[in-house]
Amino acid sequence: MPPKLSDEEQNLLIKLVKDYFTVKKLIIEAENLDKEKRIPINAINELRNALDHLMRVFAVNYGLYEKNINIRQNLEEALEHIYRAGYDACDIIAITLLEEIERLLEPYPVDVILKVWTDFYDKWFPKLAEAKKAIEEAKIVKGNWDGFNADYFHSYLKKVEALENLLEELRKRITAVQRAYEEEIKRKEEARRWNRRLVIATASGALGAIIGGAISAVLTYLLMK
Repeated sequence: MPPKLSDEEQNLLIKLVKDYFTVKKLIIEAENLDKEKRIPINAINELRNALDHLMRVFAVNYGLYEKNINIRQNLEEALEHIYRAGYDACDIIAITLLEEIERLLEPYPVDVILKVWTDFYDKWFPKLAEAKKAIEEAKIVKGNWDGFNADYFHSYLKKVEALENLLEELRKRITAVQRAYEEEIKRKEEARRWNRRLVIATASGALGAIIGGAISAVLTYLLMK
């Protein structure tokens, strides 16, 4: 009879299945969000490697693989590959979300934003700066982690979710910001038109005074002759 999985190995397998579907969802989200399709091929390779380790476990468990392999080690390595694939997906999602935030904010001056979003610099913007910093730190971790560590992936996932919440709040606010910006443009244009009319009126008055003075001088000269 082939060996059965221990309770510890069963728990690892259950965790692997749950986290696989989390990562699969992230990869699909990354593909849908990213118009440039930057999801790297190594994310797919990580899934392939995870499948290879998982198949070794199944092969041993069903008596199809005679070589002596460490089931627990292969399950842990499969999980590590799953997390690396999830890391790649989180990278793409984070980059895309930041690009969308920058695109939405770019047209609007800060003074206009603050007119309708008074705590923009006190609450929302610091959270964005914090999310950017956390994501940069997560990218550094990706190239330096040692072996199996679920905490790295789940920590990065929370940072990406925080960024998604910031974008959602921005989208709710941006209509009011755009309206304030359009009103500001309209006000400035009306002020420019008023200034032009004032300049024209002033110039016309001055010209009228000059012409009137000239006519008066001519009439005075004629009468004195």
